[in-house]
Amino acid sequence: MLLTMIQVFLLVLFAMAGMMKNMVPKEKFDKKMPWAKDYSASELKTIGRFEVLGALGVTLPMWLGILPWLTPLAAIGLLIITLFALKLHVSRKENGSAVFVLVNIVLIVYVLSQTISLF
Repeated sequence: MLLTMIQVFLLVLFAMAGMMKNMVPKEKFDKKMPWAKDYSASELKTIGRFEVLGALGVTLPMWLGILPWLTPLAAIGLLIITLFALKLHVSRKENGSAVFVLVNIVLIVYVLSQTISLF
């Protein structure tokens, strides 16, 4: 039950974050997320696409029973993205964002530890 709740949280979080990066105009996104100014529109869209794919991958394969080994693989992908986000926020001294990202890392590692046996 805990695994499912965390998966739903990660699904919503990363799907929304990824869709924002793909749908909100760059100028508007830059105003809300100052770190985004360091990236081009295409780079943000690419990050967003990987976030959406990771969100779907960390949930659907296991839930549907179709290629469930993709769930831990997607968790590894989200972990990589999130570690880069942590590095970014720490380097910019955005402590609140860094703590939030660190919590997400813990949740992703939990999902990975609970699904690694699907490999």
